[in-house]
Amino acid sequence: MASCGQDDVSATRSMERDWLPTHVLRNNPRGLLLVLLGSILAFSIWIAKQDMFFPVWDCCLSPDGTRLATLHGRWGPPEDGVIRLWDLESGWLLRSRRCNASSLMFSPDGRSLLSGNEGGSITVRDARMLHDQKTIQVDNADVWPMGFAEDGKTLIVFTASPKILLVDIQTGDIADPQVGVGSWRAIDGDFLLTADFDATRLAGKATVYEIDSGGWGELRSLPLSSEPSAVEISASGQHVAFSLPQQMRVLLWKLDGNKQTLLEMGSGPTC
Repeated sequence: MASCGQDDVSATRSMERDWLPTHVLRNNPRGLLLVLLGSILAFSIWIAKQDMFFPVWDCCLSPDGTRLATLHGRWGPPEDGVIRLWDLESGWLLRSRRCNASSLMFSPDGRSLLSGNEGGSITVRDARMLHDQKTIQVDNADVWPMGFAEDGKTLIVFTASPKILLVDIQTGDIADPQVGVGSWRAIDGDFLLTADFDATRLAGKATVYEIDSGGWGELRSLPLSSEPSAVEISASGQHVAFSLPQQMRVLLWKLDGNKQTLLEMGSGPTC
């Protein structure tokens, strides 16, 4: 049976004595504290690089209600973000993909996931695997998809220029843009509501548009006496609502032909 020589035993003991954690534990408590602090720092740096702890900047549900897409970024519009696709029934993460996006939206048929990107492009991805299918350059400023017209292929896009664009996601064609649109927007079906307010003049205007694949049609404009915090329009285009926090009220209008009727005025601290 082989046995260790004296030199081998001495070398083994020397290795045990010089191994940093053992040596620190036996002879240097301050050194152990430094090792622990270094380990914590290294772990914190590793955590900071993981996208799982990034805040959520946007999310959207698939049309069938089975999946949720979330957009994660760091401390601003995500220059180095990630898209995550979740199964709502099980809560499992299905897919994850790096991106440079600022907003997300499913197509009406649920087959595509669209992202508005920094730099003015829109990326169309497969909604199951998150593979890129095409990228459409629509502007030179950041873009946010707002919704689809009822034809299912015309995407309404808001840009930081500011503009509102009609983009055919199949061909990439862009209809004539609406330039200088309001700061608040709402869309439902083929109707778009925009609103803008000039705080220096204490006056504003809301505009209702009808949208089709060929372009825009302005239906009506309404005066605003206070700055809205939110606007909304119905799918029929016949009802519009404005939340006016400074006046602590909500205005609901019915639009019928050339007539406009104030249906309801709500007031209170929650408006």
